[in-house]
Amino acid sequence: RYSEALDVDFHPSGKDGKQRLKDILRKGHYPIELSLKRTARVPPSIHEDCNLKGIRLSELHFGGNKLFGCKAFDWDRFVFNVSQLPCLEYLDLDRTGAGRAACEAVAGYLSQGGCRLHTLLLRENHIDDECVDLLIPALEYNQSVRKLFLQKNRFTSVGRGRFLELLGHAPSPHLTYHSNHTLCDLRLDVSGVHEPLRSFLK
Repeated sequence: RYSEALDVDFHPSGKDGKQRLKDILRKGHYPIELSLKRTARVPPSIHEDCNLKGIRLSELHFGGNKLFGCKAFDWDRFVFNVSQLPCLEYLDLDRTGAGRAACEAVAGYLSQGGCRLHTLLLRENHIDDECVDLLIPALEYNQSVRKLFLQKNRFTSVGRGRFLELLGHAPSPHLTYHSNHTLCDLRLDVSGVHEPLRSFLK
């Protein structure tokens, strides 16, 4: 239960901006949310090398953030910094151009024993069958992710089949007792329609 809320709206730049953002985030005694949708910049303290341990963010919203489209964007560094957030439960990476480099980095994060991520959004990206092969072993190991949204990506029926195997071929994502994971809400495209996987399994 949260006993305080923090709403921050500013554009950090330079050394002072970086320090101000870190100071604001570290002052929270309870998890807070940081939304950076439709902006051209990711706060330096999230993207660049720095120690984020102890910053109590529970949600990060990066959907549509333009910086992810940069050719020089370092997914390994970004995901490593995100993994340092001890309370992170919700990560929105919709429309960030996520492909193989992103999936490899995210898979490493999901494979960490301390991962507390509950919801992961990866809609409208460049995730193909090879990306699915990177994500599946991490999801098999992971014990925290319950919601994974992957609509409007590039994987085929082969990739969808891999997800069916992950769910233990259960008749519904909510009946996954035959599998060894906690994922219960997996959403994929079904014949061009964006529906929960349970519709695909009917």
